[in-house]
Amino acid sequence: MASWIRGSATRDPGPPTTGSGAGKQTGLAARRVPLYVWASTVFMLVIILAALLAPAVSPYDPIQQSLRERLRGPTWLPEEGRKRHLLGTDHLGRDILSRIIYGSRVSLVVGFAAVLIGGTIGGTLGVTSGYAGGAVDETSDIQTRLKARETVTVPRFCWQCRKPLHARSDRCPFCGEAQERR
Repeated sequence: MASWIRGSATRDPGPPTTGSGAGKQTGLAARRVPLYVWASTVFMLVIILAALLAPAVSPYDPIQQSLRERLRGPTWLPEEGRKRHLLGTDHLGRDILSRIIYGSRVSLVVGFAAVLIGGTIGGTLGVTSGYAGGAVDETSDIQTRLKARETVTVPRFCWQCRKPLHARSDRCPFCGEAQERR
């Protein structure tokens, strides 16, 4: 089929290739992943592995107290009569690095549980309201709008005593100062 635009009937073959399909990447291989994505993935894997392997990785027992070692600063090399604490010790002589490693276990469990529970509840409500439609969909939509409205409410304060005002009042309940609406 002939074209009215000069040169549009022929297709540009692109850069010359050697062999079959050389230089042409398709699918996931063609996408370049930014460096910060790789760095954050490696960081999260290190944190998760440290949390899972806490008894093997932790240098000290996180609840063992040593009042002789209390409030010590970070030491990278062991000194005479003093243990090595990479992040120092707290007011009871407990190793801070060990406490962080063991504490990451709880933080990761709470974080993953919150995402799992929130996703399950939200997904179930979304699928239910989308499938049922009508009154169920309208109810969930109203609840969502009300929650969104609560987050953008700006609190008002009295100009004289700096105490919070009720949303509908024009007088401060503490000092009686009249407030103008803005």
